[in-house]
Amino acid sequence: MFRIKITINYGNNTILIEMIDGTCYFSIISISVRIDWFCAFYISLTNGVELMKEIPLPLIKANQAGIVLFVLLAFLLQQPLLIYALFIIQLIPLAFGTKANLFAGLAKLFFSEERLRNAETQAAELAKFNQSIAVILLGIAAVSQSLGWSAAAYLFAAMVACAAMFAILGYCVGCTIYYQYKRWKLLRARKHP
Repeated sequence: MFRIKITINYGNNTILIEMIDGTCYFSIISISVRIDWFCAFYISLTNGVELMKEIPLPLIKANQAGIVLFVLLAFLLQQPLLIYALFIIQLIPLAFGTKANLFAGLAKLFFSEERLRNAETQAAELAKFNQSIAVILLGIAAVSQSLGWSAAAYLFAAMVACAAMFAILGYCVGCTIYYQYKRWKLLRARKHP
């Protein structure tokens, strides 16, 4: 196995670049940047580069189910702390990678290694993009709740839960946004070479 690892620290930011058997992995950990900038920077950095192996769909679905469950419980129990908790649960894997996802980690206890190996997969870049959208909306929900705007907090959390429910049922809202973003970027590049 051939492996090169480069870590760049700049203030509160860490960029990790790894090359393993010809595949390049990028990880960006940034505490000081806004999430929306992070998401756009992440996409531009990874354009045309394979990030990592695909993520098994059962783990993606487990994460989506966890999101739906937490938002439903927060609403039914009127417990805004569950929205804060969900924000943190989703933020950690965005910063530290899929292996840090609580819901996926719990799902691994119930799925055999062979089942995950043979399962359909989703591109890691797409999963991270979708998770970025979820974190942005959950962050807005958390800030809204801390300002006392409970209705807005539940509205933004419900948007994430609805998108997760649609994804479980087979329609990925984040995938549509991702496709449109990539299409717009390609068209813009063609107009302004």
